[in-house]
Amino acid sequence: MEIILLHVDVTPAPEFDPHTPPHAPPTEEIKNLHADEKSYIKLTCAKLEKAGVNATYLLREGPVAETIMEVAEIMQADIIAMSTHGRTGMLRILLGSVAEQVVHESKVPVMLIRPHGD
Repeated sequence: MEIILLHVDVTPAPEFDPHTPPHAPPTEEIKNLHADEKSYIKLTCAKLEKAGVNATYLLREGPVAETIMEVAEIMQADIIAMSTHGRTGMLRILLGSVAEQVVHESKVPVMLIRPHGD
């Protein structure tokens, strides 16, 4: 068995920030966030390996739900396990739900995990 940890970088769309010109390079804050995310996934992978789990990680950019399903297909995954933000109401309507999109469109079974505290 192998576990593949996938992180899809999301850069805020410039049209949502009136101060950011179109096609502007990522800000320092976004670069730092991506570096933190990369460190986190590498550390998590190392912890799994130390516990005897065959684990690897992938970092991708693109539309999140589509990228998750594309990687699952390419890697011939048996299951997609993903955590949810647990958004409800207006936030879910405005922001959408990556988990919901993956559940409805994936050809691979999907297991959703709620974050701690929910």
